[in-house]
Amino acid sequence: MSGAAPPSRGLVGFLDALRDGQVVVGWAADPKDRAARPVIRLMRGLEVLAECTADVTRDDGNPGFRLRAPMPLAPEDFLEGRVRVRALLAGHQAATTLVMTRRMREQLEGAAGWEPTTQPTAEAMPEAPPHPPPPEPSQPPPAQPPRSPPAPQAAWSAPGWVPRPPAPGERPEPVRAAPASSVPSPPPSTMAQPPAPVAPVLPMLGPDPDPPLPPPLAPMQALARLAEAAGRPVLHLLVPARGSLLGGVPAPGLAALEDLAASRPLLARDWVPLRHAFARQPQLATLWRLDGCSLSVEGCVALLATLLAVLQLRYPRATTDLVRAANLLARADLAALPRRDLPASAAPGRQAFLGVSVAETEPALPEGLFADLPAPRAMGPDLPGLEAWSTTAAPLPWRVVVLTEPGLGGSAEPTRIGWWLRRMVAECVISEALHIARPEAALGPEPDLVLTLAAEPR
Repeated sequence: MSGAAPPSRGLVGFLDALRDGQVVVGWAADPKDRAARPVIRLMRGLEVLAECTADVTRDDGNPGFRLRAPMPLAPEDFLEGRVRVRALLAGHQAATTLVMTRRMREQLEGAAGWEPTTQPTAEAMPEAPPHPPPPEPSQPPPAQPPRSPPAPQAAWSAPGWVPRPPAPGERPEPVRAAPASSVPSPPPSTMAQPPAPVAPVLPMLGPDPDPPLPPPLAPMQALARLAEAAGRPVLHLLVPARGSLLGGVPAPGLAALEDLAASRPLLARDWVPLRHAFARQPQLATLWRLDGCSLSVEGCVALLATLLAVLQLRYPRATTDLVRAANLLARADLAALPRRDLPASAAPGRQAFLGVSVAETEPALPEGLFADLPAPRAMGPDLPGLEAWSTTAAPLPWRVVVLTEPGLGGSAEPTRIGWWLRRMVAECVISEALHIARPEAALGPEPDLVLTLAAEPR
């Protein structure tokens, strides 16, 4: 058809620098047509502040650009996502948001006085001071102060877990330390040995005086009770099905679960209003895949945006770190990205319209979305339903434990919470054992935050 829109095409490129506080330098190219010259736009929300064409010759062969803003720009404008640079081709509606290179991010963070989010390279590390020369034989060796034994650290139940060192930044909550008398003393020995790691002492709780709850509220309540006694913050998320929101009235089963959660003070206090947040989304139907239960990429982003908004309300002193984490989500401009068809294995339940099979699509996230950030490092053993990740210089210097129902956890694709969360926090443990895990297992690593994630029962 002559009036059909041209197919969307994804572009690649990076922002290299902000010069003189007003000129944005970078490059953008079309992988399918190296001779194409994309249009570059500096935007603030939906407002186009400046526009140019990527027609500057570069040594690497990519079409570069020098985009001059109409007013001075501050480093925080880029770091906090107030302005963005997008590239598009003439005649194509889809645009690609260009991300900063690591060097540019480090320069802007230094100019803004922020702590660096990238780890310095080996050549940039300062040299260690030379060792002092050994004392002369005639001089007695200097007296060394007695060393105190290292503090015991918590032992993670899975082998290979490495506790992280203290990192700068705001933690969710000050944790009450166990009294010294509750930590057992090591047995006497004639040989000097380092103390073995001691598991954290968790309080012993009696049976729940309230009537038992149905799944998935029962494991949430058990974890909430123990976390309250141990001084660990917990948040509970229940993912609604598409059918519970499209009609404007929640399904009877979902409404009953939410009423039960509201009747328990511990659950009600830490309940994340995910159903209400989803209902405010402009394109509600796109939050789920065609099965109506599994979250799409848009749904996972909406879930994490809601979670970050709740954390900013609870921990205002950590706003700077939470804004940096939110900026990672803002990199995925889902409305502007081209879409790709899901493989048949990922979308088994295809729908038909007038007898024609309809393929399911999702936003085609660029491969270099997080190219300027350190890659997450897997920790611990490779066990089914259990993952542990460590990310250096993550925006949130927290240790987060996520307990989900089977099929909701993991980090294999951007429809899973772990795909995004492992890039936001310093350490992330994801277990799909909410229905069978003991609360002590989740609190054993002494996390800074525990999340539970369940789905509306079908």
